[in-house]
Amino acid sequence: MKRNYVSILLVSGLFLIGMLASCTKEGPAGPPGKDGTNGTNGTNGTDGTSGCIQCHDNSQNIESRYLQWSQSGHALNGDYERNSTSCAPCHTSQGFLERMAAGTQVTSATIDNPMPPNCYACHQIHETYTSADLNLTYDAPVVYWFNPGGEATPDFGTGNLCANCHQSRISDPFPTVGSTETYTITSYRWGPHHGPM
Repeated sequence: MKRNYVSILLVSGLFLIGMLASCTKEGPAGPPGKDGTNGTNGTNGTDGTSGCIQCHDNSQNIESRYLQWSQSGHALNGDYERNSTSCAPCHTSQGFLERMAAGTQVTSATIDNPMPPNCYACHQIHETYTSADLNLTYDAPVVYWFNPGGEATPDFGTGNLCANCHQSRISDPFPTVGSTETYTITSYRWGPHHGPM
């Protein structure tokens, strides 16, 4: 019996060695890779929870503001599909920001994928990642587009932001007071643009 036990151990050992040898599929080592230079260490970023949490917290303030906006005239009646160069500056968020940054009355091109005036049009969203992101994008007094004498530059405080769009536009053709000339109006949008003020 002792002899059988030794035979079983010997056969089992040889079998195990054969298994291990046959499972190893390593070949010769490849050539060493090129030794590149180490990069410089970057600056550690700010912990996202220290900034983002100021607005994106459990208070539901962001959600309530979004729901209020979603029922507003900007969200529902803003005609944001009016994305041509002359309409987009007030009817789209992207057009408003472009026009204000450039100091023009039109955009440089038609706005692709237009969005209605939204949080980004009026507030400095995601610039500091603090509660300062709710500051208004523009609050300087507005020089009106239709301003024949140059005297109409009222200061409405925080309402200055709104006055950038909510003002009469320049009508073309514009009749001269006292003129007997006949004008042909070809657009139903002629005039102060349905009085958006």
